[in-house]
Amino acid sequence: MSINRNADPMSGTGAVQHTHNALNYNRFGDPFHEVSGRLRGVIKRSNGALLAFCPAHDDRSRSLAVSVGRHGGVLMHCFAGCSVDDITGAIGLSPADLFVKNESHHINSQRNDEQARALHSMRTSLLLSRLPGIKHDLIRFLFVANSLHKNEALPADDREFVAELVIKINDGLSFVEGVK
Repeated sequence: MSINRNADPMSGTGAVQHTHNALNYNRFGDPFHEVSGRLRGVIKRSNGALLAFCPAHDDRSRSLAVSVGRHGGVLMHCFAGCSVDDITGAIGLSPADLFVKNESHHINSQRNDEQARALHSMRTSLLLSRLPGIKHDLIRFLFVANSLHKNEALPADDREFVAELVIKINDGLSFVEGVK
């Protein structure tokens, strides 16, 4: 990519124009530079973002804003309303080309999947190790509820709620035990 500092401001190319050198394109490289190299009339703003003529319509006022997102991908917005699909298609790219593609992202994704599986396995083991204690507490709770009912200290609707709760919890525990 080269910068043409002698561009004619009357031709709509602006003070700084980027031109694309196809030999330097690397699909695992920097998509921001790839996109900027395919645009006309690029002006770099003080915040690092770019303004350019939108390639998807007959633009005469630099309506395309281009910047870098948090993860290195390209963010673009046409103030005339052109879609990202139209813009990328007009410069010979696809929306997928706006994102950083590298092997470390793939490796990190695999590593995160492995960590998530290990964490899930640990949680499952912990839950299964606690099941006998939960079942014991559930049976004891049922005895307490029945005792309260006999002493009329527990209203009938509360006793029914407790009985339904015990059944639901017991069914859940039986299901989890069957998953072992």
